[in-house]
Amino acid sequence: MQNYLNYLLGYFEIGLNLLFLTLISAFDIKTHKAPNYLTLPYILLGSILTVLGNFSRYINLIELALLILAIWLYSRIKRVEMLETFGGGDIKTLLGFSLANEFLAFNISLIVASMTGIFWAIASSKKGVPFVPFLLLGYAISLILTYTLLQKKAF
Repeated sequence: MQNYLNYLLGYFEIGLNLLFLTLISAFDIKTHKAPNYLTLPYILLGSILTVLGNFSRYINLIELALLILAIWLYSRIKRVEMLETFGGGDIKTLLGFSLANEFLAFNISLIVASMTGIFWAIASSKKGVPFVPFLLLGYAISLILTYTLLQKKAF
């Protein structure tokens, strides 16, 4: 019975992430904003998954706090507002994402999203690049890597 519940929870996690990241990506591309009526339920459901999940989700929160600290330090060095370097909607989305994912998926997604986002920003030379679509891409790649190439059993 416990194994069955783990599978259900795992599929719910994947569906939740794909749904919210897709919806928030659409808003991020169009308006460069992530609406609260999408990010707050994502954070709430991610919090529930954290309570039901394992300890690695708490480590994700520590990593997210360090990431926000690094962004804040970067903005201080560049003498710009923090939200000019990384949007508030991106931070709320990352909070929900960190709560709703296991350690490996979170880290692979974040690395792929950051790398592709940086390359896109350099190639397009635009000032504001939406981050959530790259997070969605990173999550899709992390699913492929984790469950096919790394041969990890799903959930």
